Amino acid sequence: MPGPVAAYVVACQERTGSNLLCGALSAQGGLGAPDEWLGRSRLHQRLVDSGTAAPSSTPGAPRPGDLDAYVDAMAARTAPGAVFGAKVHWYQLAAALDDGWLDDVRGAVPRAARSDAVVVRLRRRDRVAQAVSMLRAQATGTYVAPADGSAVDEVRHPEPYWATGGGDPLEEIERVVGTIDAHDARWSQHLAALDVPVLEVDYEWLTADYDATVRDVLAFLDHPLPATAAVPEPRTARQADARSAELIEAYRRSRRS
Repeated sequence: MPGPVAAYVVACQERTGSNLLCGALSAQGGLGAPDEWLGRSRLHQRLVDSGTAAPSSTPGAPRPGDLDAYVDAMAARTAPGAVFGAKVHWYQLAAALDDGWLDDVRGAVPRAARSDAVVVRLRRRDRVAQAVSMLRAQATGTYVAPADGSAVDEVRHPEPYWATGGGDPLEEIERVVGTIDAHDARWSQHLAALDVPVLEVDYEWLTADYDATVRDVLAFLDHPLPATAAVPEPRTARQADARSAELIEAYRRSRRS
C-alpha cells in the first residue's frame, strides 16, 4: 500500500467497469469526482470555461494553452481536503502524448500532487465480451445505464478510435479485440516505465464481488472503509443483453470451427 495519496488515475479502456468503479469512488466522499478530463468531446468547453483554452482551440479540435493550468483548474473544483481523481482511457492518453500536451499519465493530475499520485489499473479479462460491449454501446449510443433507470443522452464516437471497417460483425469483433489487446499492451509499457504505485483490478472481480473490490480500492487510495460501513450502492446497471450473448457465442463458435 502506498503512503498518503494526493491524487489518483483510473487507467483503463472502455467497457472495463470504469463508470461503475468511479461512481463508487465519487459517492464515497473524499475522493473527488474522477472524470475523463482528457476526453475530447467535452474538452474545448472545459478549456473555455476554465480560461485555459489556446486561441486556436475549437470544439472539433480542442487545444489547451497550458495543460497543467487546465488540470489545476479542474482540481480546484475538488472539495477542500479531497483527493483529486482522473479517469483516462488509453486512446485519450495516446492522443495527448502525440500532441505533446504531457509526458506521461501523471500529467492528468495536478502538478503539486504528482509525486504522491497512484494508479488504479482497470482491465477486462474477457476481451471478446469487452469488444462486443464496445460495439453495442457505439451502435445504441448508450455507454452508461443509470441504476435508477433515468434517461441519458446518446453518445457516439464520431470516428471510432478502434480499427473498424464495418461489414461482417464477427470480423468487426476480431478487429476490436485486436485494438483492445494493443491498447492493453501500451498501458503495460507506459506504467512499467513509471515509478508509481499501481493497483491492478479486473472487471470480472468488480462485477462478481463489488463490495470487496471497492473496499480494496478504497484501502489502496488511503481511504479504508470500516467493516461496519456500507459500500456505496452501484450507480450504473449492467447493459449486456441477449444480443450481446448471441454475438459473443457466434464469435467463439466461429473461432472453434
